[in-house]
Amino acid sequence: MDISTLDRPPAYANAKAISEERLRELAALITAAPVFVATRKAPASIKELSKSEILKLLALRPQSVADVESGFCKSSKKILKSLLNSGQVAIHTCAGVEFYKLK
Repeated sequence: MDISTLDRPPAYANAKAISEERLRELAALITAAPVFVATRKAPASIKELSKSEILKLLALRPQSVADVESGFCKSSKKILKSLLNSGQVAIHTCAGVEFYKLK
C-alpha cells in the first residue's frame, strides 16, 4: 500500500499537505499489508520485506524497477531476484516502464 501527501498544488483549496514524519506515523498503524510512504526523495530507512510480504505486495500492486531500487533493502532485492529466477515473478513493460508482477 502506498500513502502520500500533496507534492504539487492541490485541486481543492482546503487540501493541506502533512509532514513525512506524520505519514510514517500513520503507516506504522497499518499492519495488514506492507506500506510504503511515497515521497519525491529516497526514504531515510527502508523496511526489510520477507518473501511472503513481497508476494503479497506484488499481488496488490506491481512494483516498477524504480520502486524496487528506492524502496527495497538489499536482502529484499535478493529475495525478489530469486522469485524472478524461479518464475513466480515476471517483468512486464507497460508504457515503457518495467514492472515486477506475479506470473
